[in-house]
Amino acid sequence: MKQETKIGVLIQTRFRAGIVCKLSVKYLSVILLLLLLLLMFSCAPPPKPVQPPAFRPPVQWESINKSESEVRLYLDLNKNNLNPIEGIWNINEITIKTLGTASRRTENNNMYRIAIIKDTISTNFDFIAFVLETKSPEWAPGRIKAKFRKTAYQSLYDGLWYMKNYAPHTDNYTIDEFGFMKQSSSEYRDYFNVITEKIFIKAYPFITARPDSDVASGSEVKSTGSGFLISQNGLIITNYHVVENAEEIEISFPNRNITKHATLRLKDIKNDLAILEIDNFDFNEISKTQIPYSLADIESVKVGQEVFTLGFPLGSIMGSKARLATGRINSVYGLQDDPRLLQIGNPLSPGNSGGPLFNVKGELVGVVVSGLNAKYFYDNLGIIPQNINFAVKINYLQNVLKMLPENDDIVNRQSIISGLPMEEQIEKLSFFIVQIHVK
Repeated sequence: MKQETKIGVLIQTRFRAGIVCKLSVKYLSVILLLLLLLLMFSCAPPPKPVQPPAFRPPVQWESINKSESEVRLYLDLNKNNLNPIEGIWNINEITIKTLGTASRRTENNNMYRIAIIKDTISTNFDFIAFVLETKSPEWAPGRIKAKFRKTAYQSLYDGLWYMKNYAPHTDNYTIDEFGFMKQSSSEYRDYFNVITEKIFIKAYPFITARPDSDVASGSEVKSTGSGFLISQNGLIITNYHVVENAEEIEISFPNRNITKHATLRLKDIKNDLAILEIDNFDFNEISKTQIPYSLADIESVKVGQEVFTLGFPLGSIMGSKARLATGRINSVYGLQDDPRLLQIGNPLSPGNSGGPLFNVKGELVGVVVSGLNAKYFYDNLGIIPQNINFAVKINYLQNVLKMLPENDDIVNRQSIISGLPMEEQIEKLSFFIVQIHVK
């Protein structure tokens, strides 16, 4: 009986072992199959990316069949009745991509040579531009590249520009005081701050005089600039060249719709600084709180720091509100290592001169001055400097302020906007930014 029991147990044990063995083989087969499939897929070539169809320019496009010699003849015959925008232009395009303190600059020089003449067909535009020569395979001579119309301001035009892929893009185009026509744009793209500027260099007819830089033809205003209130008794800081030879100075606070007369109280010609004093000034008309910014320590100003300015580029053309221009400190020295200046990457235009330069802590670090004379560099070196602008360092302004009895109050003032987001700083600062009109 015991022997039969042992035999039964042995049979059961072997039976169970057989089941376990069969299950183990089954699971092992599944695992091997999965490994084989994984190996097959890992060795298989990746799927080819779907390529977008190649761009093909439209077969039919509005064109003008004129050679450059024919355009020159038209310009010569109408030389006494030409608008400043009419002529033959070479177009350079500069793109600057910035991420943090690193930047990359690319240039496409003489990408297009175009002719701009009066548009005698369209009722929506005053001038039409067509290609004379191009490096772009998508465009051909004769094709319409852009259309322009006049505005109320002599040197500002509305433009319809056809991009490389023929998509229309509208923007403003400005002829500056040196005769260059420019269009610039700024956008954030893939974490980069991308600044693109088109520069039109007139090839014909030759420029014999600067275009009018005033806000309107016949205006009594000789020049405009920017400035900022630095004391509660009405002292304004600006560049000396903004008010040089002024017979009359007007100070506008656009956010309060207030305009006051001012006189020159102190000047530092060597460092291009001026202190103006507003007549019959009442600080309560401007603000119920103190001036929000303080003066920075020049030793804390370093290359790569983010800075911004508020001012009035192109006079009143851009409107009555102060415009923001952001950038970074590119160098703590100016042209030819001038120790008085900071080189900044903020995109500026005529009219920004005299505006304040702030850091992100709400401290004044400098006073913006005009950029390089682009025409001089082009005529003498064959290059056009872009986004090379400067500011007088804060310590040179402090040296001038020491001559004033208000100096202690200004120097000891504490910032009340430090730590605020930039947009909140700008909102509080904008009440103290002024536009200066010189007559």
